[in-house]
Amino acid sequence: MRIIHKYLLTELTVNAFFTFLVLTALVTMLQLSLAALKASLSTLPLGPLLTVVAMLTMSQLHIVLPMTVLVACIWTYGRSQSDGEMTAMRGAGVPLGQLVQPALLLGAAVMFILTVLQDSLIPDAHYKQREITRTALVRSVNDLISLENHQVQDSRFRCEWKGVGRDERGFLILEDFVLSETPKDDEPPVFTRARRARPLYDPSSGELTITLEGLSHATNLSAREMTVRLDLSSLTEKAPTRRGSDNLHYDELMIRSRSGEPDARKFATELHRRGSAAASALAFALFGALFGLVLRWTNRALIFTAGFVIVLLLSFGPSMVGTSLARRGIAPPELSLWVGNVIIIALSLFLARRARMS
Repeated sequence: MRIIHKYLLTELTVNAFFTFLVLTALVTMLQLSLAALKASLSTLPLGPLLTVVAMLTMSQLHIVLPMTVLVACIWTYGRSQSDGEMTAMRGAGVPLGQLVQPALLLGAAVMFILTVLQDSLIPDAHYKQREITRTALVRSVNDLISLENHQVQDSRFRCEWKGVGRDERGFLILEDFVLSETPKDDEPPVFTRARRARPLYDPSSGELTITLEGLSHATNLSAREMTVRLDLSSLTEKAPTRRGSDNLHYDELMIRSRSGEPDARKFATELHRRGSAAASALAFALFGALFGLVLRWTNRALIFTAGFVIVLLLSFGPSMVGTSLARRGIAPPELSLWVGNVIIIALSLFLARRARMS
């Protein structure tokens, strides 16, 4: 029996390793594509952008690891059943419960790893990527303002300048400045020219205040100065804090979920979400082993596709719905966040019956 367990566990581990590499690569490419489309990330330099993408990939381990277990178990047990190895083992008197024990051991190991990661690496990755993003974006916005022959705009104003200098106190000056206001309806655009302008960027609000001096062609020709404010919040992110539920560790979540504060339900929901995500690795191990025994799939592309669909329907989908219901107080998190695992176990029992009959 020990030889059989060692043989299956070795193959499960190898398959899980390669599955994890493939899934991590796919998630990384997806995060990189989404970062290119997101305004707050597309302006990042390459170095900070790759770091943020790596942090975002690590924050998705609660999905990647259970899916790794599921695909590895379907792959291993499906191949063994298709090649007749499982038939020979069961013909030799090895019960079904003994055959799925290596899969349960793999699932238990991943459940433990994910439990630890959700208390350390994943919350820190959530916080770190926001911190890196905001720091790099503030720097990039300041660089954007400092560049010569450049421009900046928001939904209301468009600003252009031809030169950059410094005043006697060393503050930045934009020379030969042109401000154009976005017209309403069919009205012509309004232009204002100034000899120079003083920019001041507030990273906390994402607001760029520009004071124009030496005006000409202004709507108010009697004014010597005017101030405009551009909303660049779409290029920035708020300062990260440890108040968000996805940034906190287990002990902090438990304390705040019992504190009686208005957001206590949110922290309790996050605590149960992490617990159900870790437990899903063990549930998927049992389900994947029995699924492979019953269907005998060996096509790797088909197995990956099935694994993605199963995780989407039985883990990620119920988790999102359950999180929404729990945070709104419609259903308790003890019920709504664990219903996905209950469904997986119920389906596993059905597959176990089919496996015994076959």
